[in-house]
Amino acid sequence: MIKKIFQLNEEQIDEMKTQQEMLAAETKIIEGQIELLLAEHPQSKEEDLITMGTKYKELQSQLVKVSVEADKKLLETFNARQYERYLQLCKEAYRRPINITPKEYEVPETEEN
Repeated sequence: MIKKIFQLNEEQIDEMKTQQEMLAAETKIIEGQIELLLAEHPQSKEEDLITMGTKYKELQSQLVKVSVEADKKLLETFNARQYERYLQLCKEAYRRPINITPKEYEVPETEEN
């Protein structure tokens, strides 16, 4: 859907695939840490639960951070028109956009007859 909405070129599609793979790997590691925390962290005292909750929130924040970074790297490949479309969609969805500077692509020279 992203390819279609933003009319991504091949370079952008490759970057999106790379970011998806990296995000999946990083997410898997963090989710493993969350599972380990929930399974092994002491929970017998109130202090233990508070500590576990703090660690859990930190891991959740890491998940959000890696996701935003992946999105940002893809957005950095957007040209001005694609980025404007992104800003429009964020506005319609009441979302705060990620600020980037759109990439300027060179337009190939054409021969005039």
